[in-house]
Amino acid sequence: MPLFLKSPTNQIFCVLDQQQMAELSKDVDFGFIQAYDGTRTVVRFAASWATSQTNTDALCALIQSRF
Repeated sequence: MPLFLKSPTNQIFCVLDQQQMAELSKDVDFGFIQAYDGTRTVVRFAASWATSQTNTDALCALIQSRF
């Protein structure tokens, strides 16, 4: 999953196609940012500064297992 830009914050911006968005939306919430091109979309994943390392690792594992 390509990054749209590098962010030094608790927000990660990725480029997903429609199938990836549909699959991932079954398990996690993320925000629509903008259309990237005709078939892909920029989405934002954000976590609270209080998000545990366990939850962060679980999200990363989920993304890696799907893509």
